[in-house]
Amino acid sequence: MRRPLARLGQNLDKAQTATTHDIQSTALTQAQDNLQDALEIFSSLLRLAQLEAGDRIPDSQTLVVADLFNTLADLYQPVAQEQGQTLTIISPALNLTLDGNRILLTQTLSNLIENAINHCSSGTVISLSAHMENNRVIMAVSDNGPGIPAEEHERVFEKMVRLDTSRTVPGTGLGLSLVRAIVHLHGGSIRLVDNKPGLRCEIVFLKTSMSVFTP
Repeated sequence: MRRPLARLGQNLDKAQTATTHDIQSTALTQAQDNLQDALEIFSSLLRLAQLEAGDRIPDSQTLVVADLFNTLADLYQPVAQEQGQTLTIISPALNLTLDGNRILLTQTLSNLIENAINHCSSGTVISLSAHMENNRVIMAVSDNGPGIPAEEHERVFEKMVRLDTSRTVPGTGLGLSLVRAIVHLHGGSIRLVDNKPGLRCEIVFLKTSMSVFTP
């Protein structure tokens, strides 16, 4: 919160002391952007606190994983294409289901896909997959981009952490914290691993939060 609020104050000072209308207008526009950034961080922190304090999944229902993936494909394949990237959806078995909140799980996978799109260059291939193994549902978002150093894999899940390589990419530093909170709320675990090359984010939902649907 400190950085956008400090910038907000600086831009309001500029607007107050501006010698021309153009300078004042630019400063006020930048101040509005700073305020929006601060509100976004506050909203994310509040949402994160609510998720971390939760002990049950709100509006839980049995979800067909393939349906979730189809929604994400419609949303993000055009975005990836605009960036010169490829988003590949590896369709899971039609009988693979997960008990959870549709909006929260969609947000989780959306955040991971957006991270891959924003931090990878043109030509990158991003993939979304899911399968069942030993009574666990394993979802993964993988890419063949620059990756993240192994020593930073845990640190990026902490609140407000942004690596030096991410400074030029818009964001609050809370996206992965929210992802982890949602996964934990659903009884799952999440980790980053080297995709050789690139990064692979694996989410594992245990048997207690998973079911198999027979059509």
